Order: sequence, then structure tokens, then C-alpha cells
Amino acid sequence: PKYSLMDLETKEITDWLQDGEYEYLDFDESGVYLRKWADMESMPNKYYYVAWGESQATLICEQGTAPGLYYETRLGMDDFSVIDGRIYYKYGIDGQGFLYERMLDHVDEAKSLGTCYYDKHYKDFGKVERMQEAITAKDAPERIMANVLYERFVFDEIDEARKKINTLLKEIQDTTMQYIRDDEYLNLYTEETDVEAPLCDYTTEITALTQLSDSYVILRAEGYDYNGGVHGYPKRIDYLFDMTSGERLMLGDVIGNSEEEIKNLIVNYLPETQGGETDVYWEDAESSIRFQDYLQSYEFTLTKDGLVVYFPPYQLAAFCYGFIDVTIPYNELNLKISVEDILQ
Repeated sequence: PKYSLMDLETKEITDWLQDGEYEYLDFDESGVYLRKWADMESMPNKYYYVAWGESQATLICEQGTAPGLYYETRLGMDDFSVIDGRIYYKYGIDGQGFLYERMLDHVDEAKSLGTCYYDKHYKDFGKVERMQEAITAKDAPERIMANVLYERFVFDEIDEARKKINTLLKEIQDTTMQYIRDDEYLNLYTEETDVEAPLCDYTTEITALTQLSDSYVILRAEGYDYNGGVHGYPKRIDYLFDMTSGERLMLGDVIGNSEEEIKNLIVNYLPETQGGETDVYWEDAESSIRFQDYLQSYEFTLTKDGLVVYFPPYQLAAFCYGFIDVTIPYNELNLKISVEDILQ
């Protein structure tokens, strides 16, 4: 992006900075605040404060637990404010958010102002365990090819059902990690060929735990995988668990509708996802919906408004529209579980 400065009295506009590595955060009377990514060889990521293009100072510098790992504090325009020479930002982990303060003249010193939010359901059911791993090229162990951040929810094992759920979630984590470690793309770099693949990032974080009733809980994990190119791909995983049996429920366990019926309902309610606009979808969106089966899938969640079947970016529309969530009212469905359980 290109940045320009305007004198509010004279309205004169001056070209200031043109650098694709900078991202605007905020400004006040003392300066403009931008974020700049450090290059891959000088990890961890660094954030810079730039005052009218004349001075520059490191604002945030976060480092992981192993060399080469770096994770940002998710600073964005909604998370970053400057008030009276003080910088305020939030950092969230394990369902808990913290508010931090830094002084402009002492940007290396962070002060925690306490908790700004907490998801009580996390504490009620268990805890989040976080693992971080740097994946290196087999032929060049010093070359980090991918950074992995993976969060897994661990339920308190007060009964056999929760033990069963923990076993499943651990198996999913182990399978995911092994798949990443075995990815041939991450071993393209060798000393002989000096082929250097783009650094990859794989992130999976627990973002919500919703108790539908004493019998059902929905656990949501979201993340972002980058394998090179212009951008990575967001991901979303919902786990609907029967807390009495420890089973993960598929859509066919929740509704008694046929495949054809659920496909018709998705097609009928699709336009409502964009306020009635239909020109945002690909021309083959309907055929794409009808091509796949749903009753044996997990790409759904339950809300007070209805059953939500979702589609990842690019499947039905352009990447900029993100996930397409199609909500189907419960009165359109033949439910196998009680609506009262869902709505309580």
C-alpha cells in the first residue's frame, strides 16, 4: 500500500511511504502506527512504530518456545488503540484475553492490565493444551520449512465418555501432525539443489466451546494454513459431542432427512446468506452443493437460529466472501435430538 499525509490546516497532501510490508493500525497527534513483518531469516515477527516517517522503534516482539517459531499477538485495527501516549492492545490464549499497555517512550516494556474476557465453559469442561513445532527439511535440518501451532481441548476425565472424546481429539492431532511432517513439499530444500520452498504456517486454535445441554457440547477449532502463494486458507472444524456416550455426531445422527431433502434445503436457503444476492456465487454453485453428500459429514454446527451447514472459501464463491454459512430453520428438519436441548 501507499501512504500519504495530509496537513489538516492547509489540506496539503504529501507522499509519505510506499511499502507493501507495512499495515496501518492507528494514529494520534504524535504519529502513525504501522505493523511491519520481519523477514523470514530474522524471526520473530516485529512490529514497528513509525512517527511521521522520521523515527522508528520496535513495538512488539513475540517469540515462540523454539528457535524459528513466532506467533503474533493478532494486532489489528480492532485490537490496537493509542490514547494519551499509551498503546493498548489485547492478547488472547486458552479462552482468556488480556489487556496490555505500553508507553511510547518505553515500548519494550509491557504492562498487563488484567483479564478482559474469559470463556467460562473452558474452565467448566477442561483446558486447552497448546503445542508448537518447527518442521525442518530432512536434508537440511537447519532450514525451517514450516511452523505449526496446534491447540487441543482436553476434557476433565470424570467419566468414560470424556476419556473417549480425549482419545479421539488426540488421534486427530497426531494424524494431522504426522501428515504435515510427511509432506514432501516441506522437503524440497536440499543443499545440492538449493531449492527453497516458501516458509509454511499451520495454525489450529480452539475458539469456542458451546454447551447445548447436559447431553451435547460443540467444540470449535479454527485456523489458517499457508503453503506459499498470495494467501493461505482459513479452516473451521466443529465437533458435536454426545457427552453421555462420548461419540462425535455426524449430520445424519442429528437429522432424519434424506440426502436429497437436505440438498434442496441448502439450495433454497443459500441466497439468504448474502441478503438475497445471488450473483456473488459461482455459476456452478448449485451443482457443487448437489455433488457432495452431507449426512456422513461434520461440516455443520447448531445454533439458536437453526442448523448451519458451511462451505469453505472458493467452493461456492470468491475467496473474499470467506466461509458461506447456510442456516436452515429447525422447523424445516426432521430432528433426531430435542430442539429444547439445542435452544436451552
